[in-house]
Parts: sequence; structure tokens; C-alpha cells
Amino acid sequence: MSKPTKTRMNTLPLKILFLFLLFLFSISCSHKVNQLTTQEKNTDKAEIEKLISTLSWDSFIIYTNYATTFEITNKNVAILESKGKSITPYLVNALKDEEKTVIAHIILTNIWEPEVNFINYYYCVENPFYEMHYQCLINNLKWYMPTTENNTRQIDEHDQDRIFKYWVNRTSD
Repeated sequence: MSKPTKTRMNTLPLKILFLFLLFLFSISCSHKVNQLTTQEKNTDKAEIEKLISTLSWDSFIIYTNYATTFEITNKNVAILESKGKSITPYLVNALKDEEKTVIAHIILTNIWEPEVNFINYYYCVENPFYEMHYQCLINNLKWYMPTTENNTRQIDEHDQDRIFKYWVNRTSD
């Protein structure tokens, strides 16, 4: 057997030191990546909450001509929709706010069930909220619009609860 040369004996500790430093560097980088991911999530959460705070009855318009249609007027709706299913918990939570219920429902439908967009629009008199009003139905959520400008739109509490429960069950898969 040949004896290890002096050069080989000197390089072994260097290799071990190099591997140890490489290991420490990889741990450090991994920790930094985790910190950045957490910061990005917090920033994303704040951005989503800010976007959702802009949602309201004024986020869409209903047109009644030969066919009843609606148009999204809030540019933040497209940004929210582009984030996909990851923002579902925020939108489901927004369903509890009557000011945001309809538009949050529309966004959830566009994300989860894009093939289910429909709208119905009726002129009614029998509603307990107003003498005369329009009853609107978008994707099975019903609400009332007054015929005069000084009244506000309103959602039946039962319908709001029903649609909230629907989305909680639908998105819990």
C-alpha cells in the first residue's frame, strides 16, 4: 500500500471546511427565502384587503335594453379575479358586508363557476322594502333596487346568508 502523500493529507481538512461552509451558506439562503416568502404573503394580504375595500354597489352597472346585462365598473375587480382561487377566503368574508355582497358573489362566480353567469331583472311592487322596485337576480343572489335615486339597494338577509353558506360549502373542497 502506498502512503498518502503530504498533499492529500492537507487537502482533506480543506474539503471538509469547504463542505461545512457550503452547508452553512445553503441554510442561510433557505432562511432568507422563507423570510421573503412571508413578507410577500403579508404584502399580498394587505393588497388584497385594500382591493376588496374598494368593492361596493358602484362596482357594477346593470343595463336594460333588448337584453339585460351588467358591466363591471371597478378596475380592481379584474385585479382580484386575476389572483384566482387564492383570494377566496377574503371574498367569502366580504359576502357578509351588504355593500360588497353582490360584487363579491360575481367575482367568486367568475373564478369558481365562470360558465354560470346569468342575470334577471324584474319590475315589482310587492316588496316590503319599497312600493315599487326592481328585483335583480345574478347567479342566484337576489337583491332589490329602488325605482327612485334617493333610495338604496338592499339584499334580503335570508338570501345573503344563503349565498354566504353556499360559497363556504362550495369552496371548502
